[in-house]
Amino acid sequence: MGDLENSIKDFDQAIVLDDKNPIIYSNRGLVNRKLDRFEEAIRDYSLEIQHSPVNEHGALSNIKAFNNRAYCLAKLQRYQEAI
Repeated sequence: MGDLENSIKDFDQAIVLDDKNPIIYSNRGLVNRKLDRFEEAIRDYSLEIQHSPVNEHGALSNIKAFNNRAYCLAKLQRYQEAI
């Protein structure tokens, strides 16, 4: 568990350096999910979505963030939000 906690701290530092990078939020969300911190993971995945680039049609190119967020919402039994 200590390694995961240290990972969170490292991702926090990375966000200070580059708070618009969606990959950092994705990775921190994964660690929060592994720690069963689903609320924190939901926030991270939402930030990942917010900072993800859009394709030529104006749609987000990273569907994985939506899936990861829905998974965490379902774990919290917030099924309507997950859908």
